[in-house]
Amino acid sequence: MSFSSSISNIEHAFVQASTSDDLWQELHKQLAPYKVSSVCYGLAQVPLLQQADKSSHSGVLAYFKTSYPVSLFTHTNTELLPRADMATLHCLYHTTPYMSSDKSRWLSDEERAERLAHEDKWYKKNRMLKEGRHIGVAIPVRHGKYGLGGLGLHSDNLTWQEFDDVWAEHKQTLTEIAQMFDTVARTKFDDLFAVKLTDREREIVFWLTQGDSAKAISSKLGTSPYTIENQIKMLRKKFSASNNVHLVAKIMTLTLI
Repeated sequence: MSFSSSISNIEHAFVQASTSDDLWQELHKQLAPYKVSSVCYGLAQVPLLQQADKSSHSGVLAYFKTSYPVSLFTHTNTELLPRADMATLHCLYHTTPYMSSDKSRWLSDEERAERLAHEDKWYKKNRMLKEGRHIGVAIPVRHGKYGLGGLGLHSDNLTWQEFDDVWAEHKQTLTEIAQMFDTVARTKFDDLFAVKLTDREREIVFWLTQGDSAKAISSKLGTSPYTIENQIKMLRKKFSASNNVHLVAKIMTLTLI
């Protein structure tokens, strides 16, 4: 089968998935022949990336899904992207794949010790992150003006060299699979993100993106500031957002406005 035919078949399988769970399972099915056993999928929003101090590695994590036990990833409801993961940082600032075997990006012994001392328990328990590296590849994805993210494709049974050999032979296919999954996930399955906006919520969020306060929004929508403040509070709860900036970033990333 030609490369184009193979990719077309994979795309058809993704589009035919009837639920987001089916799509997630189909992703793993398509990756299995390439010895990929686990996947991490994250989306973020960094509105001021070009002006940001890259040394801070700050960004807003909007969505995260993983093959690993969710209990290991307690950072998923925090405002900032995890700073300890080199693959995550690469996806934040680059569009080329990041190989975990790239020794130039590994943490030094001092950096690993410092981060182990300060990061939360999921990081301390995770064998791969204790070493500051995974076995696999991180493939960045981009959408819209400021939306970004990536898929980490990991092999739990191969060595770095063995996975690098797989990547050398199949990198075009693996990259296409990752990008197709991201496109279908964001455009077809609202239930993947499990949240939707009402018309009033959409109005409130729009004015928040313009920098308006609750008082200013209430004036424009003809209601009380107290009502708008409560609606914003409920929106933050609905999207597990820690503040209004986090809320807007999540909604923008999930292309809900």
